Amino acid sequence: MIPIQESLFDHPAIPGIVTPSDMTQYDHIILSVSGGKDSQAMAITVQQEAVKQAVADRLVMVWADTGAEWIETDAHCRYISRELGIPLVVAKPNQSLPDMIERRTLWPSSACRYCTSRAKLDTVIGFVRGYCGKEMQTVLHITGERKGESAHRALLPEFELDKLYSSQKRTVIRWRPMLRYEETDIWAVINGAGMNRHIAYDAGNDRLSCAICILANKEDIRNGAEYHPELAERYLKFERDSGHQFKHGTPLKEILK
Repeated sequence: MIPIQESLFDHPAIPGIVTPSDMTQYDHIILSVSGGKDSQAMAITVQQEAVKQAVADRLVMVWADTGAEWIETDAHCRYISRELGIPLVVAKPNQSLPDMIERRTLWPSSACRYCTSRAKLDTVIGFVRGYCGKEMQTVLHITGERKGESAHRALLPEFELDKLYSSQKRTVIRWRPMLRYEETDIWAVINGAGMNRHIAYDAGNDRLSCAICILANKEDIRNGAEYHPELAERYLKFERDSGHQFKHGTPLKEILK
């Protein structure tokens, strides 16, 4: 397992910012969580360090509820919030993801991930703007990506100026402290804290995302449909009515056979 000290403190400095883990220099510390294992381990790790630095009162968790999540995710995020003593804000887009899909008459895809940009990213950006106000502030925005999840995430920096969230009066630093962790390290953090994991993993899911995610593997899609039949029926109807296959070359009806 990667020692916490290595993951938290071995970073290049950004001018005006000593290190991402010197939390005393930030006015707000925002943790983006999904209910999945990586963000849960991230929240545990950051909370432990924040307590050491006497800044736990600056922490807040935000979960973007797209309207297509596992129903159990809301309860699990609230469980993490209670266990760690970090306030949780549930942020919702103006239009749910299923509504977006039907309005656009087109599924999201790896090339057009509006499910992420519109239903999640824009929602969290809106929360940050409202939560932090208009005063001059420095904000630490922490997320739970890991290099081992994808080729794209393997190229992400652990520490950077987040231009999407920043403004003339708000400097937002993005920190990804779990990037170098392996999956076994993630489970060790969660088990070491004596915490429960999301029920999706007990159902056999490899990853947690939306209940029926266009980018998920077939087994995860089947699990999501079994636990959320109403969403499955809605997506199947859209597939029939629109003529657009859920995955390129693979209709949802075939995956759910």
